[in-house]
Amino acid sequence: MSHVKKPQLHWGMLIVLIISFAIFTWFGWFVLHPTTVVAIISTLSFGLGLTLGIYWLAYADGRARTRLSRFGIDLGIGWLLMAFIYLYMLGFVFEPFFIMAGAAVVLVLAALFALRKHPQYQRISR
Repeated sequence: MSHVKKPQLHWGMLIVLIISFAIFTWFGWFVLHPTTVVAIISTLSFGLGLTLGIYWLAYADGRARTRLSRFGIDLGIGWLLMAFIYLYMLGFVFEPFFIMAGAAVVLVLAALFALRKHPQYQRISR
């Protein structure tokens, strides 16, 4: 029977997630100035959703076994997070310039992170 180590949430990571939640929520609050209860809950949900999305991205990125899989994971989750931000900030309004610019930024960042050397790649390639 194999013993698989479950991912643990360390105190340092929890502190970073709380700070991220506060920053993303403040950003949503600063941009939209919510006044109703629904708008306030929506802004808090935006901060929480973006924080959990970035945690999911970091976890999946760390589990990738090859550079190509890391690129695909970063690209896919990055585009989902970009769509989440876009829908929250602009709604269902189609603005091709913002969509293409955001997609290009995610593509470049995913490529840069995929090119980064990782010790796990060296073990697999031998």
